[in-house]
Amino acid sequence: MFTFKFFVRTDGTPLRVRYVNNRRKAELNLEIPTTARELENAMSDHPSTVNAALARMVRGYTAILKRLQIDLLEEGGRDMDAMDVRDREARLLLPGSGTPEEAAAQEDPLNWERYYERYVESKKNRSYRESCQYTLKKMRELCDGFPNLRFGDITLKWLKDLDERLVECGASRNTRNIHFKNIRTCLNRAIDEELTSSYPFRRFRIKAEETRKRNLPVKELRRLFRYPVEDYQKYYLDYFKLIFMLIGINTIDLFYLTKIEDGRIEYRRAKTHKLYSIKVEPEAMEIIERHRSIDGRGLLDITDRWKDHRGFQKYCNIALKNIGEMKRVGLGGKKIIRPEWPEISTYWARHSWATIAYNDCEVSLDVISQALGHSDGHDMTNIYLDKKLRLIDEANRKVLDWVL
Repeated sequence: MFTFKFFVRTDGTPLRVRYVNNRRKAELNLEIPTTARELENAMSDHPSTVNAALARMVRGYTAILKRLQIDLLEEGGRDMDAMDVRDREARLLLPGSGTPEEAAAQEDPLNWERYYERYVESKKNRSYRESCQYTLKKMRELCDGFPNLRFGDITLKWLKDLDERLVECGASRNTRNIHFKNIRTCLNRAIDEELTSSYPFRRFRIKAEETRKRNLPVKELRRLFRYPVEDYQKYYLDYFKLIFMLIGINTIDLFYLTKIEDGRIEYRRAKTHKLYSIKVEPEAMEIIERHRSIDGRGLLDITDRWKDHRGFQKYCNIALKNIGEMKRVGLGGKKIIRPEWPEISTYWARHSWATIAYNDCEVSLDVISQALGHSDGHDMTNIYLDKKLRLIDEANRKVLDWVL
């Protein structure tokens, strides 16, 4: 069975591993500059924090080498030449070695792409997982040599280069901010696992831009509710009204509603996982009855038309944005639309409810925060819960009376 040893020739030269089998020797350059003292400390029982990443890497490589020892014993490879042992190990340890199939199967403990992939797969929240997957897609598109990128390559310059390329692709400041938050969170986990000690975000900042206004004042909201829309738009305008009447419920939560019990809908918000309860006012019930699900998969017929909330939200937003004066021109009767609210979306119902509650109905910020499902830090005793729900119900009734 072959033996192995990690070493460096002189300080600052790459870390190497020496193989000995049947009195023959071979060496493999692991392409990681270090010093003899750092290596000695990393291989000790209690490596220092500075050498934690190197220690983790050496442990990972050691595990791979020991697995190969066992594999060769099982395969009867005792007499394999040391050079052949080295070449086989190179395909496991070094990115880009061997055939594409072998390279895809390799286990480099410091490979950024594979670590990020495993991090994404570990996330249970679907929305966050999809956000991270989109970040991974952009890194693959914009970062040169991304499959072979290692933790040490995530530097301040790398972050700035990625930011510049995202700008060139037209990504907004907030979109870029989301990408870098995803990268930073994953990198923090790698630091916790002692895979790296490098943290370029100490000097890298992206300031979030102020979100533009996304609400309708009461006069505009009344005009929208009464606007003579096209027949197909009536369906989507109904749902915009319903979202507003249910205190700006998110489309994902609306989609997965299943029942009304004791005049209320209760659910756990997909975003915060908090239990949420809303009284269904008569105006909202009228819309619900008009759009109840036929197949019973959910409370509303949007579950009959779409497999998830994304499809519903997409078509609803398109329909809302096309509300406005419409003319047909030419022999084919092509539609020409002048949108009244070209930037509107379902989310505007939530913002509009909060703005009207505060500006027009003098609802306190605390109650508005409670109504929108934000955390308040209070213990959820039954007495407090009853009081909270009563205040929210009163606030919603006040807003609906004022708008309708």
